[in-house]
Amino acid sequence: DTAVSDGDSYTDILPTLSLNFEVAENQFIRTAMSKVIGRPRMDDMRPNNTVSFDFNDGRILSGDPTFSPWSGKSGSPKLRPLKANQFDLSYENYFADDGYFAVSFFYKDIKNWHESSNVITDFSEFYIPDIHHSSDDTGNQAPKTFLGPVESRSGGLEGFVRGYELQASLPLRLLNKSLDGFGLTASATFLDGYLDNGTEEGMSIPGLSEESYSVTAYYEHNGFEIRISGTKRDEFLSETRGLSLALVEATDQGAELWDAQIGYDFSESGIESLKGLRVTLQAQNLTNEDTIQSNGTDSRQITQYQSFGANYSLGINYKF
Repeated sequence: DTAVSDGDSYTDILPTLSLNFEVAENQFIRTAMSKVIGRPRMDDMRPNNTVSFDFNDGRILSGDPTFSPWSGKSGSPKLRPLKANQFDLSYENYFADDGYFAVSFFYKDIKNWHESSNVITDFSEFYIPDIHHSSDDTGNQAPKTFLGPVESRSGGLEGFVRGYELQASLPLRLLNKSLDGFGLTASATFLDGYLDNGTEEGMSIPGLSEESYSVTAYYEHNGFEIRISGTKRDEFLSETRGLSLALVEATDQGAELWDAQIGYDFSESGIESLKGLRVTLQAQNLTNEDTIQSNGTDSRQITQYQSFGANYSLGINYKF
């Protein structure tokens, strides 16, 4: 084995500015501007290279470097961090101690997104005549070309993410005193964005759903804590394990999940011997929502289908 090392050094200045204004009683406008970075994945920065040879006569006897028997994968130890300039603006109105609504806008100007790319490379130094040839049926011919693609990660992609979010928390006692302890919280997020890879439609950004929603109904009173929550999001670009456990892109078709929780704090019961005891029952994925991934170009081409079922857990906590 031969030890291999490589790398790079760089300096980034990351300024941040945050401003908060109280424009009226319990009403605020907040804004922030910053430059941020995200480190590359460690496996993308590996210093090693791999070489492969496909014993396929069609490829061996082809002179096309893009249809060559030679191929390779290379790490990118000089890969710089992902970078973005971001701006946030929000209006928040706190109309009660536990009630508010807010409207937020955000924009991220992406400067150095990473992508996989293929570079045609000369593999002549790896050629072994006794091994790298066609089959007996074709006369054990040498490869027509010693050029082939090497896959690696590179930076430089630019793009953006922008969106706005609506949030609210409403204690229902404000509507009627008989509803003391009941409440609702909800949010809705709307996003768009893409990476400029030279195509008309651009490249999708992993993890970005165009629409996401959440709602929680709760009751908290006299030691009782009851909640039911739902979340829903549109499809988004994800990753899954492909051949040789390599990460490949996949489209997650999104989901609608419902969870529930009921608990009781015996400190509110008046029973001295049970003071400090809390019991909680939780249920997740009540509607048995499936996780479905598909080919990004056709949602009918299912590549992964997982069914987990509902999950229940009982928790007992005692403080003394």
